[in-house]
Amino acid sequence: MEYQYIRQAYKVNPIPGCRIRMLNKIGTILLPRPGSEHYVNVLFDGEFRESLCHPTWEMTYLGIDAPAPVAPEPNAGEATETGEAKGSTPSEEEKQDKGGK
Repeated sequence: MEYQYIRQAYKVNPIPGCRIRMLNKIGTILLPRPGSEHYVNVLFDGEFRESLCHPTWEMTYLGIDAPAPVAPEPNAGEATETGEAKGSTPSEEEKQDKGGK
C-alpha cells in the first residue's frame, strides 16, 4: 500500500492522482519514491521535476476530483520589447520601415 507510514504517523491519506495545494502551488500526488517513505512525492503544475514534500506542513489535500489547470497557449498575444506580437510575421511595409528586404 502506498504511503502506509504517512497514513499511520500523520493521520493523512495521500492518494496518487490526488490534487494538493502547498504554499500557493497546486500539484498532483505521484507514487512514492523508493526510500522516501516519510515524504509525499508531488509534481507541481508547470514544473518538470518531482518534489518530496512533508505530508502535513502547509499541505492541503484537495481530493481526486480537483480540476487540473488548463494550459494557456504559449506566448499567445504577448508583445515583445519592440511591440510586435510573438510569432507574428512582419508585413512588407514593416520590413521596409526597418530597412529589411
